[in-house]
Amino acid sequence: MTEPYVIDLPSFVNDDRGGLDQLFDEKEKPFTLKRVYRIQLLKDIIRAFHGHRAEFKGLYVPHGIVKFIAIDMAYDSLAKPTVDNSYIFSYVLSQKKPQLLVIPPNFYNGFKALVDDSEVICFSSSSLEESKEDDFRVAWDKFGEDIWKVNPR
Repeated sequence: MTEPYVIDLPSFVNDDRGGLDQLFDEKEKPFTLKRVYRIQLLKDIIRAFHGHRAEFKGLYVPHGIVKFIAIDMAYDSLAKPTVDNSYIFSYVLSQKKPQLLVIPPNFYNGFKALVDDSEVICFSSSSLEESKEDDFRVAWDKFGEDIWKVNPR
């Protein structure tokens, strides 16, 4: 199983003029890019869960802070799944640290903005038509509500 993973993105300039972060590099691409789109999020609204058997996604947060959950689609076939096992992956991405979260095929994924006016830029290996033919959805709370909580530290 290929698990979701995070790529730290290079920041080339951060000075009095602003900043420049590289989002995608032909030499280091994790998948073939066919589509890019933006999602604007409202704080505490959960958008979940959907998955794909063939599509790779890259998720980048240019503004705000977003919690992402990825769940192996094989989790559905377990007799008594628990939320504290190796099938569930949780990530928090922020505009303060440029990163790309790569979601491979066979994972449900969803996200929740932790602050107002958060955005996600999505990079996809599939066209919109291909993605619609490869779309599997389950309820946001199918795997429990606790996975969306932010635990105090």
